[in-house]
Amino acid sequence: MRSPKTLPHRTALLTLLLAALLCLPYADALSQSYCSSENTGSGYDVDYDIYQSNGACHDTCVDNYAFAIVQYQNCWCSNYAPADTVDVSECNTDCPGYPDEQCGNSDQDLFGYIKLDRAASGTAGGSSSAASSTTSTTASSTTEESSVSFDRISYC
Repeated sequence: MRSPKTLPHRTALLTLLLAALLCLPYADALSQSYCSSENTGSGYDVDYDIYQSNGACHDTCVDNYAFAIVQYQNCWCSNYAPADTVDVSECNTDCPGYPDEQCGNSDQDLFGYIKLDRAASGTAGGSSSAASSTTSTTASSTTEESSVSFDRISYC
């Protein structure tokens, strides 16, 4: 016969297990938000890693940048979104450090952009190589607008 004293422990364990299972859909791999032939992080020193992944590049850039940019074993950081993009499905080269993720496409010279928590400073590339953002002023305030919008990612 089981002791009634073990019941609270089992209940707590089952509750913890259920909470962990509910979080599984949120534990997906980091994914690319943009795919582009432009590397807006080319001014940043490349971080080469034979085990590159979106997570490794994310960790390199997350504290100070808006984007982690991957292309196979290389990682760059940037605060600018690319002006010209192609469908994200074209950035389809498996990351060498985590093949469930894609790290750009070095055969087609495409860069995968992973959106981080910081706001982008604007866009770069396209018909002009200078970064662009627009500023509008009203009598009472100044606002900065960007032509880029981002979806927020929720984590459990």
